[in-house]
Amino acid sequence: MLREKGKEWDHVTIIELKDRTHQHKVECKFCKRVFVADTSRIREHFLHINPTCGVAKCTADEPVLQPVLEEMGAIDAQNEAAAAAAAAAAAERRQPDRSTAANASTSSAPAKKQRTLGVCREADLAWPQPT
Repeated sequence: MLREKGKEWDHVTIIELKDRTHQHKVECKFCKRVFVADTSRIREHFLHINPTCGVAKCTADEPVLQPVLEEMGAIDAQNEAAAAAAAAAAAERRQPDRSTAANASTSSAPAKKQRTLGVCREADLAWPQPT
């Protein structure tokens, strides 16, 4: 099942498709810069949040870019909210259930292991000893 392309792709023209790596050669519709990108690199081109990412900032005029910047900011906010919700759900799954934690402290696993070792020792003694 194919995923829908995000709104980021509306602001670039795909020049070359690379199916295996999902890193496509694209051209910005505003500044005409050509770069290799996926969705996060396209957002980085417009928002330029992480300057060490290696993606050049869009050089188009600010009034032209303002609606695009707002749209990209909304996408980033939505992604951050989804990541926070996923992290909260994962943290909730990692929390031990109080009833199982109480039962774990009264577990008989060590006693069972000792019984097993005791049976083995008795069996070892039952074998005929070499003379």
